[in-house]
Amino acid sequence: MSLVVETKYGRVRGMKQGNVYVWKGIPYAKAPVGPLRFKPPQPPEPWRGIREATQFGPAAPQPLHMLPSLVSDEIGVSEDCLTLNIWSSDLRGPLKPVLVWIHGGAYVSGTSALSLYDGASFAEKGNLVFVSFNYRLGPLGYVWLGEYGEEYRASGNCGTLDQIAALRWIRDNIAAFGGDPEQVTVFGQSSGAGSVSVLLSIDEVRTLFQRAILQSWSTASTIDCQSAERVTRQFLKILGIQKNPIANLLNMPAEKLADAVVKMPFVSFRPVIDGLILDQPPLEAVGKGVADGKSLIVGSTRDEYWLKATKERAFQTGDGSLMVEYVREKTMPYWPEIASYYLNNQEAGRSLAERMKRLMTFHMYTYSVEQLITRLVQRPVRLWTYRFDWRSPVLQGALGACHGMELPFVFHTFDSPLGQARTGFASDRAVLSGIMHGAWSAFASTGNPNGPMVPTWPNCKNPDRACMIFDRHCQVKQDPHRKEREIWDQAVCKAGIIHSPI
Repeated sequence: MSLVVETKYGRVRGMKQGNVYVWKGIPYAKAPVGPLRFKPPQPPEPWRGIREATQFGPAAPQPLHMLPSLVSDEIGVSEDCLTLNIWSSDLRGPLKPVLVWIHGGAYVSGTSALSLYDGASFAEKGNLVFVSFNYRLGPLGYVWLGEYGEEYRASGNCGTLDQIAALRWIRDNIAAFGGDPEQVTVFGQSSGAGSVSVLLSIDEVRTLFQRAILQSWSTASTIDCQSAERVTRQFLKILGIQKNPIANLLNMPAEKLADAVVKMPFVSFRPVIDGLILDQPPLEAVGKGVADGKSLIVGSTRDEYWLKATKERAFQTGDGSLMVEYVREKTMPYWPEIASYYLNNQEAGRSLAERMKRLMTFHMYTYSVEQLITRLVQRPVRLWTYRFDWRSPVLQGALGACHGMELPFVFHTFDSPLGQARTGFASDRAVLSGIMHGAWSAFASTGNPNGPMVPTWPNCKNPDRACMIFDRHCQVKQDPHRKEREIWDQAVCKAGIIHSPI
């Protein structure tokens, strides 16, 4: 089989990787540099001859300490980052379903080049065409500059527009790689899941994919315009820009813009509800029916917060009062209504530290996912929900089933360097990965995660809200978060504000 494929913009030559074929670093948009910085992506320039597509494109500009050194050394970092990668087992025969991955990283870090995200197994075992891509991050992808000029009204959603451009490229070109543009599943984790929810919320984009998977989604996936303006002013102050903000931002090195992120509050840069690209938060949009008719998988991990807890002084000193005070400050104004359950209830954890980490897990992720499920079960969608409970032995068990722990199981990359760093060498990894990888592959193929490798996984519906628990022994539980969800519902209602996890 020829490794040279004709795209709309020119020919590309890939390479063989085991039993599959892969094309890396294919440009799906023009480099957003010079006058194109902070502006919507433009179609790529056509090229003559054959373009070699055997190396990943550079990562989007980001603080380098956020990228594994091996990755940053191999691929580099550049504004010329709008490239995608494709894995396919065969270009002949019937077109295969397409699975598209959007990486996470709090909208400020990440790359599609991580070994954790290798698409070979989805192509070979799942018989899918797998696609991943990079998109603009941090201020280059999400700083809102609309108040400084009409031509920058979309600047707060450049990262989102990059994702849309990638999906349009897939629609127009994926058949040449053996993929069916009418059978596309988009999935992401963390801010990648946030990106999926944003794409669901944009009318003209929803036709570009038929199914979606949201892993560890959060309501912090968007920011309103007024708050985005405050973020921009703070960002300009950090950079020392007092006059001519556009001119100064256009002339400033990309690495300086990216590095300034570390001086900003967590998840300052994210998709903006600007009234132009995005006109409402995804949670509201889902409640109004934007996902109607689609098939979805939605879930989170049992111990989302545990990884972050390993880096927080309040959780490392062993001082219970310091830990409680830290959590109280983070969860005001909900604390008065939720404190009793987590402080006094052994059901929430055996130790105080476990109970406080569970509280933060629910606050930062689980409650967002539960709110999303609450809206979806009231709509005409096909929905499956899960919770990932497998606890890693790494760091004497300190990671638990933390944020992102499910990824090496979903991708079947638990033996990759990053996979081993998270999961260790536990002998039960292969079985659980076979189940989860099979479920995600089946869903991308048929819109239903059930298959020969997967225990029976029923739809999530009211009132039972069936949820698959992925663990050393997989089982279905009925509405496992009901009690906590009701406690938080009451706390949010009494506070009289929309819950915010950050």
